[in-house]
Amino acid sequence: MNERPLISIIMPVYNTAMYVEQAIQSIIHQEYADFELILINDGSTDQSLSILEKWGSCDNRVKLFSQENQGLSAARNRGLSLAKGQYIYFMDSDDLLRADALSMCLDYCEKNDLDFVYFDASVFADNSDSSILKDFNYSRQKMPAYTVFSGPDALQQQLNADDFFSSACMYLIRKDILDRNGFGFEPGIVHEDELFTVLLYLAAARVAYIPEQFFQRRVRPDSIMTSRLKLFNITCYFTVALRLREYGRKHSNSRQIIELYLHRMLDAVVWKAHALSIADRWKVFFLVLKHWRRYVSFKTMGVLLFKKGFLNG
Repeated sequence: MNERPLISIIMPVYNTAMYVEQAIQSIIHQEYADFELILINDGSTDQSLSILEKWGSCDNRVKLFSQENQGLSAARNRGLSLAKGQYIYFMDSDDLLRADALSMCLDYCEKNDLDFVYFDASVFADNSDSSILKDFNYSRQKMPAYTVFSGPDALQQQLNADDFFSSACMYLIRKDILDRNGFGFEPGIVHEDELFTVLLYLAAARVAYIPEQFFQRRVRPDSIMTSRLKLFNITCYFTVALRLREYGRKHSNSRQIIELYLHRMLDAVVWKAHALSIADRWKVFFLVLKHWRRYVSFKTMGVLLFKKGFLNG
């Protein structure tokens, strides 16, 4: 491995011993080989660390670091601070990456001088019950492929077409754009990609879409993605909205698209909050009234408090 590999792959790991070996193997077997794989053991209490140590000892491209549990954002941020590559890829420790992903994405980035390239994902489940997959879709339907846009233009097109996916695992990013803008992940929240990825688009001059399902997302019952919605999830989305509004105050040229995103994101999030307990729904209701009312429709406010009767009426 070169002392300064072209790509740094950052993989936080927390208690995914059942899956992490497959995730690592999908990186090790990439067609493009000039990378470093930075494994951040985020205080795992299962057998994850022993698996990571095995890979750290048998492949010199694998670098292992451990820390007390601090959450996904902090683990990714530490990986960023250690990364030596010109490009960054964020990999989850229970998912898979198609073998040609790095080679194809890097080639297109280099040939077109892109800040980042983005792509689609497929989903799979471990068990035979494929019905769990029906609510998950990570394929863009309307975005022009292999066409260079500015980041804001690409984001606006995706929002207008309902084609936007925030997962950081669906992007190969030139590290320079992260360094110049001081971008990282908001600690202490979930749904951190909603903030990171939107800011990435807003700052990018040249981006393009490759219509390939390079990322393979595992859908499992005990993940953040499939866990039951809690009030904490909703308040994390509100934190994302607050940070985006703060960014918009400093970057006036981004305000219009931030407003569009907040309308789409917050209306959808508050609608989902009807699944909370009635006490938590009232908490969300008053938070929306105080801070976010202009982004949430009257119908969604009704759904939040009176879903069954409101929709049937």
